[in-house]
Amino acid sequence: MLQRLARKLGATKNALLEAGDDKNKLRSVVESLLILTAERNIVLILDGLDQLDCTDGDLDWIPWNVPPAVRIVVSAVHEPGNTVVNSHGAFARLERSAEFLKVRLHELEPRECNEVILNYLHRYGKSTAAVNEIARRKLTAKAEGGLPLYL
Repeated sequence: MLQRLARKLGATKNALLEAGDDKNKLRSVVESLLILTAERNIVLILDGLDQLDCTDGDLDWIPWNVPPAVRIVVSAVHEPGNTVVNSHGAFARLERSAEFLKVRLHELEPRECNEVILNYLHRYGKSTAAVNEIARRKLTAKAEGGLPLYL
């Protein structure tokens, strides 16, 4: 993931070869590139961190030393037993940060679920008749029907 991010930020092949698979070196390359692009506003979106194969919350590959114009948005599903989210590692470090803002998403109300479905259909030019009221009710009646991720 860090190699891909470094390439997107303009890392040279030599820098990537020198860093190899060493996550500390790769993180340094990414942090350096972010500093070089400090005049631009950059938002890094790290979605689904709970789905990564990390043990003991091993998320120390995330670039921490970033300029003020860089924002990092992290998402994870909070569930009991989730070792990445519930560990005392990177997420605890994030929560202690002065600029950390934690937003917990609530389950959507049935009206909101209906809006999400209709907006999705409209965005992709689909007929709202294609998914009638009964089908929308079945979709939102499922246990996970109120979760934005499910919809």
